[in-house]
Amino acid sequence: MGVIYMAKIINLKSEYEERAYSARADELISESALKEIKSNEEHCVFISHKSDDKEEARKIANYLKNDIGVDIYLDEFDYFLNQATGNGDSEKVVKIIKNAIGTSTHLLSLVSSKTKMSWWVPYEIGIADEKNRDIASLKLAKAEGIPEFLEIKTCLQDEREFVNYYEKLKSGRTLFLETNRNFQYKAELNNILD
Repeated sequence: MGVIYMAKIINLKSEYEERAYSARADELISESALKEIKSNEEHCVFISHKSDDKEEARKIANYLKNDIGVDIYLDEFDYFLNQATGNGDSEKVVKIIKNAIGTSTHLLSLVSSKTKMSWWVPYEIGIADEKNRDIASLKLAKAEGIPEFLEIKTCLQDEREFVNYYEKLKSGRTLFLETNRNFQYKAELNNILD
């Protein structure tokens, strides 16, 4: 009887250790992947958005990555974040987001009429500000203005400003808006931005 009881305790202990090791391994893999992103790319843009604006976020992420050549972090592409979210592990979700912002060089906040209902967007902006990351807000089509707390940062009001900003980011030039240059709209961003 005592041997069976001890075996159960040992088995439970090893299951607990395995779960704890697995959780730490996930965190380390996620940290490692984010560090690799930062070391492989000069710049990485964390895209902050309300989940209702997921489609627009995806299009903007693809544009930044494929057309401008800037690396991005978008929540839906993070396996470990999705796993933590699916498991309801709030502590792990927060750690992963803080890590992602910490290893990113910039944060792009997508602003729509739905953003004011988000709890995550202001949180992510606060973390980025605390970590002295460059923060820009991008007003999506049909958005009703930009919240006051974002007006103290770079506010990209339309497609021209957005493209100019990130082309300068990639080229390493000073990040100020250049408005007197010839500009051609990119089809990928039609109907997303003003």
